[in-house]
Amino acid sequence: MVQVDSLWLQRLAAISNLISVIGGVLAVIVILGLFFVVGNTIKLAIENRKAEVRVIKLVGGSDMYVARPFLYTGFLCGVGGGILATLLQGIVLTTFNSNLEVLMKLYESDFQLRGFGFMSGIHIIVSGASIGWAAALMASLRHIRAINL
Repeated sequence: MVQVDSLWLQRLAAISNLISVIGGVLAVIVILGLFFVVGNTIKLAIENRKAEVRVIKLVGGSDMYVARPFLYTGFLCGVGGGILATLLQGIVLTTFNSNLEVLMKLYESDFQLRGFGFMSGIHIIVSGASIGWAAALMASLRHIRAINL
C-alpha cells in the first residue's frame, strides 16, 4: 500500500524553488562584488601610476593603450577568482561527500553529490575572466579619461 503526501511534495517543491531563487540572487551579488573589487583595484593602480599615465598621454598614447596593462590585471584577477572558486567547490564537495556517505549508508542509499564537472569548471573560469576584464575596462577608461594633461 502506497500513500502519497501531496502537501509534503508541494512544500518540497516550494523550498526547492526558494533555494534556486536565493542561489540566483547570491550569484548576482557575487558578480557585483567582483565588479566593485576589480574596479577599486584598477582605480588604485591608476592612482599609483598617475604620473606615468600623464607622460604616455603627452607623447600621444591613446586611452586604450594606457588601459592595456590594467585590463590584463583585471583579466588575471578574474581567472584567479574562477580557479579559486572551482578549487573551493572541489574541496567542499569532497568534504561533504565523505560525511554524506556515512549518512547515506544508514538509509541504505547510494546518493552522492556531484560537482560542476570539467566543462562547467572551465566555464566558471572563463566567466570570471570575462567579468574581471569588463570591470577593468569600465574602471580604467573612466579613471584614465579623468586624468588631465
